[in-house]
Amino acid sequence: MAGLRTWQTYLVYILISSVILITGCRGCRESSESFPDTTPLTSVIFAVSSTDPENGEQGVAINRKITVTFTEAIDPLSVASTSAFTVTGPDGSAVFGTATSAGVVAIFTPTGNLSVNATFTATINTSVKDLAGNSLAKDHT
Repeated sequence: MAGLRTWQTYLVYILISSVILITGCRGCRESSESFPDTTPLTSVIFAVSSTDPENGEQGVAINRKITVTFTEAIDPLSVASTSAFTVTGPDGSAVFGTATSAGVVAIFTPTGNLSVNATFTATINTSVKDLAGNSLAKDHT
């Protein structure tokens, strides 16, 4: 009988510990929801997963889309603005195209082919936001 009583005592301790653990976790989850995400979306230069083409890459196809990968998902509406993701030619003139996003990737699609043997500059500015509404800390070129 003493063995059964010891086993029952351990079972009671396990049940009480489980209740405390579950209750504690529920409180943690509720308290984390009261703190919104206020961390700015990190600039691509510091947390890049990939860019296409890479900075300084040569021999790029003249019809290639330009993509930038961020450290967290971005708000598609913030990228769709005509000034959020821009591309300029060697003379500083704007390249016409559309900017879209999918998850963590922003995509610039030129409306026509780019010039051959020319250097183009892509810029993502601080109007790009993550899903919580945080802006990029600074423009990234």
